[in-house]
Amino acid sequence: MNSILFRDLLMNMLLGLTAVCIALLLAVKPVTSDDQGKQPGNMVITAVWPSGPVDIDLWVKGPGEKVAVGYSNRAGRVFNLLRDDLGTMSDDLPLNYENSYSRGLPAGEYVVNLHYYRGSQPVPVAIEIRFGPTGQPAKLYLQETIEMKAQGQERTVITFRLDEHGNVVGSNRIFKPLRAVGKAVG
Repeated sequence: MNSILFRDLLMNMLLGLTAVCIALLLAVKPVTSDDQGKQPGNMVITAVWPSGPVDIDLWVKGPGEKVAVGYSNRAGRVFNLLRDDLGTMSDDLPLNYENSYSRGLPAGEYVVNLHYYRGSQPVPVAIEIRFGPTGQPAKLYLQETIEMKAQGQERTVITFRLDEHGNVVGSNRIFKPLRAVGKAVG
């Protein structure tokens, strides 16, 4: 009689453990493509270039900003520069990148430039722009590679306008200097 009771108890425990495992598996939410891309700011602009002693600077300007955001002015009304990467000059990590984040998506003109600060050979720079409402998955707006050819070169990646709903209503690639215009002191 004891063996039957023990077997029943063991089967009940096994069924209970199975039920708990099934409940946990159902409760686990898999990562979906919609979950990816949530970002800390409303707009994230990223520039990435190959490892080496090359310094590329990301410059951005949003609506209402008198001075563009870059290495000499790391914070503006709309954008903040997260990191000024100097290539292998300041760190030993092989990845070179700079990011700017916006606070909000005010209507108006946005300009994104690259500046070849230091280096001796052409370098490909991967640019990505993502944006969307706070807490929502970011939408990819632009992803491309720009060839920076020589030290001192500044190129406009894109200039675009957002309406009051955060929709792009126009864009162009006409050069608009940001690095020297309204340069911050300090």
